[in-house]
Amino acid sequence: MPYMPLLRAEEGSEAEAEARRTLEEGMRAVDAFLCEYADGDGPFFFGESFSLAEEACAPFALRLMRVLPALRPQHDPASMLEALGLARLATWLDAVVQRPSVTSTAPPASDMVAASKLLLERMKGAAK
Repeated sequence: MPYMPLLRAEEGSEAEAEARRTLEEGMRAVDAFLCEYADGDGPFFFGESFSLAEEACAPFALRLMRVLPALRPQHDPASMLEALGLARLATWLDAVVQRPSVTSTAPPASDMVAASKLLLERMKGAAK
């Protein structure tokens, strides 16, 4: 679920609208995958068991759910998931980002946001 193009695009531009559509398509695809292949007896891919699947995705899930709404509130992933009716993905993301082993090892949200702002500034500078 690529969210970085959404942050890189100029607000109000066609590039931003296209990036939003791409993110929504990715969200739909992941939700469909979880609905079809994940164990339905819990929030994680293997039901109640937090697995390597979640461990590998946790850093990206954290940034999606914390950085994107902080920098572009109009593209809040939780609101997007609700509006699109993607309940399985919403449940999975919520479980991953709230897992104690994830929260205790992740940088504070403010640090993630600050680092992302700096990265975006550097990317804009390099593009000139």
